[in-house]
Amino acid sequence: MNPLDLVIRSLYYFRNGYGIYLSLPLTLVSFTTTVYYLAIQNVPFLKGIFPSFVLFGVVLTLFIYPAGVLIGWIHFKKMRFYRIEQEIQVESNPYSQDRLAPVMIPMWKMMVELGKREGIDVSEMEKILRKSV
Repeated sequence: MNPLDLVIRSLYYFRNGYGIYLSLPLTLVSFTTTVYYLAIQNVPFLKGIFPSFVLFGVVLTLFIYPAGVLIGWIHFKKMRFYRIEQEIQVESNPYSQDRLAPVMIPMWKMMVELGKREGIDVSEMEKILRKSV
């Protein structure tokens, strides 16, 4: 493997691992601690509602998790952001538009042969197959 490809792959893995598994829990702990000790403790009304950090953390977790799930669901199902993200992924991935994934090549060869036997125009399929082989 090319050394530059190895560096790029490692950056991709780092970005996913750090962004999903490391920064999220650290951010939540940091946010909870900061809000409690800088805001809740200094406001008597809120200090009465949340007398301890643990109680605040539990209540925040019970609120944040369902809110995050709901917002994530809305992101995927109701907003255009996810569809546009996928369009960008398709544009940047040659296998999604004009090439076949290597596992698809034998099936497409068979489909081209069947199409020719049946008198179907398979010229577009042949172009994609030539790019992929």
